[in-house]
Order: sequence, then structure tokens, then C-alpha cells
Amino acid sequence: MTSPIKLCFTISLFTLIGIQIYCEEGKKTSKINAIKVLGSVVKHPRLSYKGRVTVTKWFGKKTRSEEANVYYSYPNHYRWEYLTPDGGIDRIVVGDGKVQSVYLPDDKVLIGKGVNSVRKMMDKEKEWSLLFFNYEATILGEEERLGRTVWILELKPLSPGKPRQHLMVDQKTYVVLENRRFRPGSGKIASLTKYDWFEPIEKLPDTLFEIKKTQDREIVDHGLDPDFLSYEDMEEAWDQGSDIPEAFPSGFVFESGNTFDVLGETVGHYRYTDGLAILSVFVSDQPVSKKFKKEAAPITDHSHANPILLTTSGRVIFKKGENQYYTLVGDLSKKVLKSASELLP
Repeated sequence: MTSPIKLCFTISLFTLIGIQIYCEEGKKTSKINAIKVLGSVVKHPRLSYKGRVTVTKWFGKKTRSEEANVYYSYPNHYRWEYLTPDGGIDRIVVGDGKVQSVYLPDDKVLIGKGVNSVRKMMDKEKEWSLLFFNYEATILGEEERLGRTVWILELKPLSPGKPRQHLMVDQKTYVVLENRRFRPGSGKIASLTKYDWFEPIEKLPDTLFEIKKTQDREIVDHGLDPDFLSYEDMEEAWDQGSDIPEAFPSGFVFESGNTFDVLGETVGHYRYTDGLAILSVFVSDQPVSKKFKKEAAPITDHSHANPILLTTSGRVIFKKGENQYYTLVGDLSKKVLKSASELLP
């Protein structure tokens, strides 16, 4: 029979061993520079790969999930084949950073400039400094994903009301194999993008990234090329912009803007960023149609260029100003959006 003293000693010994292993693992991961890892993630990986991605966005009855075959070739060629539930191809997105094409089921191809082809108003250094001013980057540990070792990289907002993210970064390729985005103020997952399988490959055929023209296929310029105007350009573009703030609480700074027409009415779009999250302010002379007046609405916008950026999907609030109507959209809490709306004239 084991004596109580010997049993206690054995338990204590295993406890100490466990603590030592935990501490050694902690030391190991703490030596990894989270900022350097994140920098390598944002840079385009110098390799080619293919895989299958599942994108799920939880939004009550409007929760949706999509699967896509993904092909990537350095420096910036990509192809996403979005699948139907029975495994067929629903639509295809092909781009090289300069031109992006969307193949639709009716043999129509929408073609236009890619986001990377237009010079943005905010340079990468400023956006980078904003990110680390507003978020804390931490390596939480290591795990196995798809037979590969990944770092668990957390991006945690330093002010409330903004999403937190966990990135599973492959240690060999720096490709994000899984991205979990959590709802502001809760531990519930808002969206999950993950590879179901992933394979680095020496070379992919160039034909994967070409626009294939056939007699039956209509190629149309979609007319939605990205347009990045400065704050001053926005003031010149229309008369309504002089009183719109250049910054909002929670670290949001004006990034760029553009104007567009809806049913003969000009709408101004002011984009703000905190380095990661996006806040969009739409300004119009007429109120938004009542059928869109919901507290939140999902907006499908999978970023093919950057694996960590958040989209403008999420919560929507409205405000009637002195002379204009405002629509604020962001993956943010209602409190953050409301505090921004209070600064609008």
C-alpha cells in the first residue's frame, strides 16, 4: 500500500514536471516575435500553393458558409473557385493584383482593376503603426493543423467594442491556415476561415490565372474599380464633406474616400481604419430605404489580398444630420458606432 507521504510526493513531482514543461513551452513561444510573424503573414509568401477553404459567417438565420478551391502563385496571382453545395463551381475569382475578373454562371465575366493596382491614400507604414497602437499581438502557443505546426497569433484590441482575432500561422510558409474572428465583447465566433486541406507546390500552371475568352462568354467592365480619394479630394468632389471628422474615437483615422451615384443621387463614402478594423460612413441627401434599416446586415466580401483585414460587414446604424443622412457600417459594437455618429454634424 502506498503511503500518503509517498503518494503526495509522487503527485507533487508530476505537478512540478508539468509546470516545468508548461514554463518551457511558454519560454519557447515567448521568444517568437509576434510582430515579425505578422509581418511575414502580410507579405505575399514566396511560394505557390493550393487548397480548399471553408468560409463561415454566423449571423442568426442569415448564417452562411461557402467552400472554395484556392490557388496561389507568387507574387500575387490568385484563383478562388467558389463551390455549389453539390461540388460544382458557382463562380470564379481570378486576379494578379492589377486586374481582377469574376466568372459568373451565365458565362458573363466581370472585369476591372484589382485593389492593389490603385495607390492608397494611407501608406503601409502608417497603417502598420495604427495596428500596433490599437491592438496587442501575442503568440499564445503552438498547435497542429492539417499535420503542420502553427503559431496561434492573437490580435487583441486595446479598446472595447472591436473584434478579436486568432490566426493559425503555418510555421514553414507563414500562410494563415485558420482565422477565427470573435464578436466584440464576447467569446462567440463571428466568422471562421479555415483550410480543409493545404498543399505547398513548386509551380502552378499559368493558365489557371488567365482570362479565358470564348465566343459564348461576354466580358463586361464592372465599373466598380476602386477609387481612393484623399480627405481634401472628397471636399472638392462634393459640397457635403467639409464637416465630416478626419478621426473618430477608438483609434479610427480617415483612410480614403470615394463618391458614387445611386438612382441619380450622389453618395459619399468615407473609409476609416484603426489598422485592422474598418468603419465606413456613407453620406447621402436621402434616407436609406427602410428595407435596409436593420441593426446589422451581412456583407459578403472575402479579401483575396490580405488574410487578416476585417471587412465592413457587421452592424449598421443610421443618423439624420442637420443637412444629410448618415449610414455607419462596421464590424464593431453598437456603442462604438454610436460614439462615432455623435460627432457627425
